[in-house]
Amino acid sequence: MSSIRFVHSDYWRLAESIAGLASAPEWLRRQARDATRDSVVSLLNLASTHHVDFVFVGGRCTDDTAFSTSVADWLSEPLGLLRRQGIQIVMAESRIPAMDSLADVVVRPGERLHAGRLDGRVRLTTSHPSEEIHSDLAISAGDCGPSRLALVNYLYSPQLRHEIARPDHSVPVYSAGATQAHGPTETGRFGCLVVDVEPQQNAVNTEFHSTDTVQFESRTMEAVASNGHQEICERLVEESRALARQVSQTTVVDWRINTPVTCPDTVEFLRSEQILDAVRAAMQTGHLGVWPRRVAVCLPNLRLAGDIDDFGPGTLKTLLLDETVSTGRSTQVGFEQLVTSVRLLNRAA
Repeated sequence: MSSIRFVHSDYWRLAESIAGLASAPEWLRRQARDATRDSVVSLLNLASTHHVDFVFVGGRCTDDTAFSTSVADWLSEPLGLLRRQGIQIVMAESRIPAMDSLADVVVRPGERLHAGRLDGRVRLTTSHPSEEIHSDLAISAGDCGPSRLALVNYLYSPQLRHEIARPDHSVPVYSAGATQAHGPTETGRFGCLVVDVEPQQNAVNTEFHSTDTVQFESRTMEAVASNGHQEICERLVEESRALARQVSQTTVVDWRINTPVTCPDTVEFLRSEQILDAVRAAMQTGHLGVWPRRVAVCLPNLRLAGDIDDFGPGTLKTLLLDETVSTGRSTQVGFEQLVTSVRLLNRAA
């Protein structure tokens, strides 16, 4: 067999904690505490079940040198299990001695990794880009560029998210992403790449695999002006349960209610805090893998009630929206001020 198979991963972030879960229930906080380590275990299990030749960590296992020793102590056992299966560990960009000691091969800044199969085993070496080395596979940082003497080139660029870029429209640059999301701004799936290389065919095949156990999502629910508070709460529960059926990981979701709201009759009943409390209470008996973190009612979709546009509420709404954007005030504050102002205009009329 001449093919070469490896797992490509970027950042493990083993000393960092997941943010944005201050008000989460205990079951979710407990899961979040273990999520990052669980994601790395999932990656290593993936390497074992796919019988890869090596694991390539293009980013860092941790950015916090204060915890590097404890992280290295924890990693030594699962990495040792892989070695006993003949799977090698390659570290790049770690720059932390405790992490480098865990690796079979360390790729220093500016170096290139070479792989070739000899006597049934993949042999790994490193070189500087100026060195002329023939190899079946050369793995290089994107800014180093491809090796002209390798049968196959694999360029990588460590990122928090998985992506494939083609800066020169010919040689792709692969990012595997982090193994686990660490906050509400990091939505979607996180994981690693399983890479199959066929040197004789000059072929690279990649397949993304999720390793995260907690995902973050932002979803929009379309509603109509006639929806009352209770109906919106019920719909959010239904939408959350539908989301739970679509994902395999525990999902933390931020909901945005996109609805025209008639002011001042119904806007005061759509308080995001009350909706969030009601949805959480309805799902408390069985979270089904989904926890609503936030509910926001979309302010720009407000529609003023009655025939009072001649008295300036349209202008008033525009001013309030502009101020909301410029000052960063909460949606609810904008609601309350708009309701109060329209009522005063009505009385003046």
